[in-house]
Amino acid sequence: MDCLPLCANCSAPAKLKCSACLNAPEYESGDAAGVAYCGPACQGQHWNTHKSYCAPLKRRKKLLRTAVLAKTALLTYRRVNYDIDLVKVEKQGDTLYLHQKLHSITKQKSRGPFPDQLTPHIKYQEAALAANQCTTAMAILGPLIRFASPIEIMDLNVGRPVFQPKLVPGPDAANLPHTVLKLGRPYSKETWVLDISGCQYGFHDSLLPYHRYIEEGMCRIVNGPQTYDASETSDLDFYETLPFMTRSKAQRIDLATERRYRRCFADFIERHVEQTILEGTDADFQSRKKQFAMDLTAQLSSLQSRAQSFNV
Repeated sequence: MDCLPLCANCSAPAKLKCSACLNAPEYESGDAAGVAYCGPACQGQHWNTHKSYCAPLKRRKKLLRTAVLAKTALLTYRRVNYDIDLVKVEKQGDTLYLHQKLHSITKQKSRGPFPDQLTPHIKYQEAALAANQCTTAMAILGPLIRFASPIEIMDLNVGRPVFQPKLVPGPDAANLPHTVLKLGRPYSKETWVLDISGCQYGFHDSLLPYHRYIEEGMCRIVNGPQTYDASETSDLDFYETLPFMTRSKAQRIDLATERRYRRCFADFIERHVEQTILEGTDADFQSRKKQFAMDLTAQLSSLQSRAQSFNV
């Protein structure tokens, strides 16, 4: 039987923990240990001592929830608006092969729900959803992370992925740069990396301390960091200047359709996401996150049902 922790105020066995800083992420090993109390009276008596420890951990926790919500948003967006004709998912060695059916540029992309039946493995599903989507992630993140700290964007090469995704047929993307966000913390020396599309490499955490992210992934920075100022359609604005992306009518329709989905997403975030979504207990946040995903799915699915009426 595990021993109970000791009350931070009176050293008696304690079952109550401060919910404000409970489960905050570690920046350095052991620097986010939960503080326990034997009861509300001791917690209240200890607050003047605890508050200077609790406040920065609470801010960390809010940053983590921002990252979790952002990853949920990307995966939900892709689950509804999946534009790859995926026919098979298989892992061989260190490579996750995503077999697709290619179509002529004169044919519009088919969009619809992600084919979950191709693999029961959640990590493989997430990898398929996020594959080659770091640019999309950077575009749609803007309205979601307005609660976060000063933000910079940077490109890097991931030297040690858990596995490498590969679209088949498709170009070798192993050496393509991966885009992430670097987050500072006001009045703190902490620096974090937000990587919501890292699940394509098998990375589970969407927020990690900068030094740990770089070391564990053996990452090499190839561009940046620089100021992050993307909007939900920044990448599409650029794609529309590239002749090979707009050569056919089908390609132009695809870009226009994607633009509608992006604007629908941004409108949903603007109307439905307030800072309060990041507050409360862990159970409160999990409930709000679940409802957020359900409501976003409904919003995007409604747009999808009207897709046939879209015109360029």
